[in-house]
Amino acid sequence: MVPAIEMLPETNRRKGFFEQEEYEAVLARLPDQLKGVLTVGYWTGMRKEEIQGLKWDQIDLFNRLAYRERTKNGEDRTLPLNDELSAVFERQAAARWHACAYVFYRGPECIHDFRNAWAAATKAAGCPGRLFHDLRRTGVRNLIRAGMAQSVAMLISCRKDARMLARYNIADARDVQYAMQKVSAYEARKREDRRLRLEVE
Repeated sequence: MVPAIEMLPETNRRKGFFEQEEYEAVLARLPDQLKGVLTVGYWTGMRKEEIQGLKWDQIDLFNRLAYRERTKNGEDRTLPLNDELSAVFERQAAARWHACAYVFYRGPECIHDFRNAWAAATKAAGCPGRLFHDLRRTGVRNLIRAGMAQSVAMLISCRKDARMLARYNIADARDVQYAMQKVSAYEARKREDRRLRLEVE
């Protein structure tokens, strides 16, 4: 028998996330080679390192799928691509340098450090100090607000916290595809609501 160990409370958790208008403002101010990295982060909540490490053998443009890194037990994970994500990968494919296996690259290697460009873009967009990691919370938050089960949101964003996942059923690929459709519709409604408010003002 293993005794139960009480977990200490987390006191240093960040609570930042991106609103839609903040994401769009930062996107407009980033260099072109980084726009896709931000878009993938915003829509999926994937870790920066996983986005940076994406290779073309993980992307199926025809079927609109991205194959993610394997889990610890060797299971494959597949992410259906919505319209905005498909557009990102299609643009990257059109500009692809075939000597590089990475989707997002600088020279022959994947993009590693973009702290200076990120700091400049977030400052110019009016949200200085915002971290790329804040997109992790943003992606999950948007999925849940769009009506997805938390288990599906965690699967899309690669959350592995057993304390969170243990309370939910395992999601399958159909759940993930439906989730991406739902969050696309949710984001479109937010954008339309903003447009209508601006017209009234």
